[in-house]
Amino acid sequence: MFPPELYAALKRIEASAAPLLRGSAERIVILDTHVVLECEADSPLGCALKAGRIVPAASHETLLELAGIAARPVKQMLEAEAAARALTMLERWGKLIRMPSKDMLTEAAQALDTENIRCRDPEDQKFLILTKAAANLCGVGSTTLITRDKLLRKAAKKLRAAERGGTMLLLPEDFTE
Repeated sequence: MFPPELYAALKRIEASAAPLLRGSAERIVILDTHVVLECEADSPLGCALKAGRIVPAASHETLLELAGIAARPVKQMLEAEAAARALTMLERWGKLIRMPSKDMLTEAAQALDTENIRCRDPEDQKFLILTKAAANLCGVGSTTLITRDKLLRKAAKKLRAAERGGTMLLLPEDFTE
């Protein structure tokens, strides 16, 4: 699917990423892949990420999706150029993220199944699982899912209702500090 150097970068990032710890006082955000790709450095969201005022959470699955989409050649871009761009993006993203343990992700996935909360797009379920895991670890009031995806937003609203208003849900342009 994409060059071996991207897989190697993913493994390095996963090995060096700070863990998402229970009771963390950090403001945790889950950004869907397109929000990550479109995030402008001078936007309120980009500035908050760069300054460390918010901390993105990621999982193996969300990193794989980011690498795969970022590595796609655009317009006249050569595959090697796209892979280099993706590698740069992953390295930069890897310095920011926190990752919950596999056990916490499994527990979150099971809770979502029990609560019958599923995204109609199965490819986006990973973002709900990550959101649930972050909320379980850090508290629902300190966790925000930022996405424009309509199906993911609809499923996230079900999660928010199940948590009785806990996890925040925002469009990227609605983010403020």
